[in-house]
Amino acid sequence: MTKSVSGPQQLIIPAHESFSRELARQILKHHADCLPDLHHTHVILPNAQAVQQFRLSLTHLAESALIGGYCGSLSQWLETHIDLPGEPLKHISQSARQLLLIEALKLHPQLFAAENHWQVCDSLLTLFDELSLTPQQWLDEPAPQWIEQLQRAYQVDCEIQHLSQEATIIQTLWQAWQQQLAAMQLCDDTSALKLRLIQPLNQAFKDSYFYIVGAEQLTPLEQAWCEQLSLQSNVYYVQQGYLPDDIPDSENLHSSTQLLQDIFNHNEYFYSRCINYHQHTIDNPLKHIRLLDTQSAEQETRAIDLKIRSKLLEGKRNIAVVTENRKLARRLRALLERSGVNIQDTAGWALATTSAATLLERWLECIEQDFSHLPLLDLLKSPFFCEPQHREEHLQLVYRFEQDIVLHENIANDLQRYQRAIKYRSQRLNLHTQETTQRLLDLLNTIEQAANPLRKMFKSAESHTPDSWIDAFINSIKQLGIYSQLETDIAGMRVQQELDMLSGAHTAANPLMNWQDFRTWLGNTLEQEQFKPHGQNAAVKIMNMQQAQYCDFDTLIIAGANAESFPGKPAQLPFFNQSVRKALQLTNWQQQKAYQLYQFQQLLLSSTDILITWQSERNGEWMAASPWVSSIQNFFERALNFPASDHQLEYLLKHTQSLTHRDNDQLDNIHTTRRAQPQLKNALIPEEFSASRHQRLIDCPYKFFAADALKLKPLEQISTELMKSEYGEKVHLILQAFHQQVLDLPAPFPHSITLENRQEAIAHLEQLSETVFRSNMEDSVQHRGWLERWTRTVPAYIDWQIKRHKEWKIHQLELANKQQINDNITLTGRLDRVDIQQGKYAIIDYKTGNTASQDEIDSGENVQLINYAALMQGVSEVLYLKLDDGKVSEKASLQDESLTRLKLDCSERLHNILEDIHASSPLPAWGDMQSCIHCDMQGLCRKQIWEVNS
Repeated sequence: MTKSVSGPQQLIIPAHESFSRELARQILKHHADCLPDLHHTHVILPNAQAVQQFRLSLTHLAESALIGGYCGSLSQWLETHIDLPGEPLKHISQSARQLLLIEALKLHPQLFAAENHWQVCDSLLTLFDELSLTPQQWLDEPAPQWIEQLQRAYQVDCEIQHLSQEATIIQTLWQAWQQQLAAMQLCDDTSALKLRLIQPLNQAFKDSYFYIVGAEQLTPLEQAWCEQLSLQSNVYYVQQGYLPDDIPDSENLHSSTQLLQDIFNHNEYFYSRCINYHQHTIDNPLKHIRLLDTQSAEQETRAIDLKIRSKLLEGKRNIAVVTENRKLARRLRALLERSGVNIQDTAGWALATTSAATLLERWLECIEQDFSHLPLLDLLKSPFFCEPQHREEHLQLVYRFEQDIVLHENIANDLQRYQRAIKYRSQRLNLHTQETTQRLLDLLNTIEQAANPLRKMFKSAESHTPDSWIDAFINSIKQLGIYSQLETDIAGMRVQQELDMLSGAHTAANPLMNWQDFRTWLGNTLEQEQFKPHGQNAAVKIMNMQQAQYCDFDTLIIAGANAESFPGKPAQLPFFNQSVRKALQLTNWQQQKAYQLYQFQQLLLSSTDILITWQSERNGEWMAASPWVSSIQNFFERALNFPASDHQLEYLLKHTQSLTHRDNDQLDNIHTTRRAQPQLKNALIPEEFSASRHQRLIDCPYKFFAADALKLKPLEQISTELMKSEYGEKVHLILQAFHQQVLDLPAPFPHSITLENRQEAIAHLEQLSETVFRSNMEDSVQHRGWLERWTRTVPAYIDWQIKRHKEWKIHQLELANKQQINDNITLTGRLDRVDIQQGKYAIIDYKTGNTASQDEIDSGENVQLINYAALMQGVSEVLYLKLDDGKVSEKASLQDESLTRLKLDCSERLHNILEDIHASSPLPAWGDMQSCIHCDMQGLCRKQIWEVNS
């Protein structure tokens, strides 16, 4: 081959040929005389997947090892082979560029309102990059010439005010931008590329061979560089088939290629060729293409999943899913990985959508929303919040916080309120649970200390420099331990890198910004950066159409082929319409759309097995298929008389969907419809029995099995004291504080209550009640109603206490106790009140709700009072004291001989039951209405199913 002297030459790879293989074959043929030395050849390819496939093809076709040669993108080649002129310039990141332009916008407040700065920042930077890479640098020209150029682009003969204003704004900002870069000796990616492109060509590459694939995708300045390069080197523009503007009208083209051109171009020969295809074509040249119209996103994903797995079973190892719908791609990725299929997602997704970036967003929401429980719980449950070895213990602590403080205390936000609620509850916790209480307080204290500096900046509503914002933010997540935990995840490491770059971005510019500016700056950075998980090559790849160009596949699936993605819609640009962009040599929508169609056509020839899927409706609304897909469908049906749908896949999809629905015959064969009767291993049998645990065992053995043996019920150590967080718990605390000193509450009533001091006692109890209700609960309508409800009961309680005091004296309040029954059984519980009379004890259990009936207690069906009596020696009486809505009355009770007899009977029964459980006796689900009506284990025992089938 000889050096080109008239510009780049064309090398067309037939569209129906394997692009990488054919290009490799021609290069090896052209340079056969100098093989294996290819150091003088440079192959420029626009995407990484094409580079990889070309290298493999070159290796397979060569008869020996090859030496030298370059294969990669043009920007990578320029960066490797051409040095920047002059003194080294400092490179700035995208986030630093944003700050630099924001600073320029602040210096020209007359151009845009302050609240619009971030809206136009990215659009301006993109426009500056595009204008920088055009041969004619219009923005460097005097203002009148630049305005005149825009007038010609807008096709107007006279000066228009808003046009001149637009031209002035852009040029003013451009010049301010360039002056800042030059004054600070800064260089961004675009500036570096431009400097390399305008450098004099290095003579070292004289007579070298450059194969530039996809030259039509290069910027005008890059194309000009290629033209200049062709004066001293052999430059070949390599293209696949013919570009949209160069399609020849020839009958000699390969049938499938010509057919695709006919389908999409509809030229003057279209109808005659349709008739010719219909009458004379025996074998459909596009029979490798199948279409599938799905009814939902889930159905489309499952169809693609079935297609991929069937091809993997056939031994295919080069399967590609090409889609512009990232939501569909992520759903498909999750479905395939759940089935054990490795995926290489070459398109990646926005870093902002990763769990690591989401955690940062939740932290910022905590600052903004005064630690609302929703973002706070998301933050605490994140795997990045604590070290892996402590995660289970931490999640149990978070569960306690969510259940006992957020839900049952009904506290929605405010760290101070959370802390007060925990301290208030700690007054009633025994030593075993005090540790958990302290750990909760320590956790919230850590969060508060980490948040304080950043929260002060947020609440001040003042502007600060970017370095102040980002440093305060990074320091806060470092104190929480989040920053170090990001290193344990590949997405977290990328987030950490971006935070570090933001931390150093202020060296270029440090404009003042408010909280919203900071949020926008951080959010834009995480949204614009793409996360691509590292990993080895997989048999299945997910990519976009740009990444799939010039590649070949065993099986190709074009997914999400709706009009909104193929070809999509033109971007809404704040500057210049599409015709002006064309006049300024900038890419416009018509060019983009035509080139996307060209890429789509090449995709249809890149595999012998192609499936195109789309979704025909969303939320009950019709969705249009891509017009390109509709053209294929219409041509198949009308010209080729050939079914375009993938009937085999439709059958598989329908068949697998039907398997998810059970009919009556299938239900008869499912053994889980039988009544649950599990056996329990000795290691799972609890040794401590509270009244509630004992009651569950009597109510239903299966309920005890699920809740206590398998521990599917919340832990009781705290829930015994914290679950009842509403009216009843307040009453318990008030009565405790009325009779004995409670931390942080007023002193108890100092005298024995008599008829003479009755009114004084009532007043004291009412005052104490108001203190408890208002200091620990929110002043809401509901809480005021509770206070009024209890206040009506105060006189009745005082009257009962006067009567009670004649025979019984208060011995202890809120007594937590344990009693060892035998080697395997320990009873536990907390007694509301213990009275004493001549060495005998009476246990009183306050009730503000319903109580068990006397019959249930006498028969041993309800064991709460019996369990309490067994916790102490010398108990002669146990009773329920009902306090509610103005009335106080003694309800069910046990005394003397009946109490002693029931204690012995229940103790013996518990002993016998546990012996049977140790002997592997089953624990059946009773299924009686009384036990099941409030049971939260029904989903496990499946009562509704086995009742129907019994």
